[in-house]
Formats: sequence, structure tokens, C-alpha cells
Amino acid sequence: MKKMYVSLLVLILAALAVSTLYGETLYALGKPVVTVRSATGRLNDPLTYVPLEALRRDGDGDYVYALLSEQGYSRRIYTVIRASVVIHTPDTGLGTAGLSSGYIILDRVVVQTDRELTDGCRVVLK
Repeated sequence: MKKMYVSLLVLILAALAVSTLYGETLYALGKPVVTVRSATGRLNDPLTYVPLEALRRDGDGDYVYALLSEQGYSRRIYTVIRASVVIHTPDTGLGTAGLSSGYIILDRVVVQTDRELTDGCRVVLK
């Protein structure tokens, strides 16, 4: 019985050591890697301007993936949310479009990803 408890203790300590040393790497495994750019507002303009490469379209309409962040225990955790948008100002030659997104504040938007994103998935910044 004593050998079983010692073996269990060694196993727990080994798992703790692995998660301490390689926890960041293990967290990033399997998560999409994204590139983000800032969305900007202009003085006295109710529209938000985003890079054109952030705009996406499907059967439900136009949308962007906005990035939300929160402080985790040892790192920032990034989550993408799908924000439906209405395009008001098309590309003006500057590579941006003016749009409104309802109640979602667009601060950083995803412009490139290494795989398909879904609403609410956790991602890693490139």
C-alpha cells in the first residue's frame, strides 16, 4: 500500500513539473493562430474603420471577428467573437471600410488565421 502512495505522489509531482515547464506550449497546442489589426474611429464619426482584409461574408451577411482579451492566471486569454456589421463607407483607397457593428465595440479585428474560426473560440496571437 505504501508503494502505491509513493508512486501516486511521484506521478503527481511529475505532472506538476511538466505543466509548470511546458504549460504555455501545451495551452497553445490546437488553438488557431491569428493576426490582428486595430480598428479605428474618427472624431465626430459614428463609424468604425477596419482593414478590408478583416471583412468576411457568408449567407448571413457581412461580419468581422473581433478580439476580446482577459487576464488569466499567467497570461492574457484571447477569444474571438463574430460581430455582424453593416458597411456604410466602402473602400476609399486607404484599404479600410467604415461600418457599424451594433453594440459590439470593435477594437482589434482578426485579419488572418491559420484555420477556420468559430464564434467564441480561444486563439493565440501570431
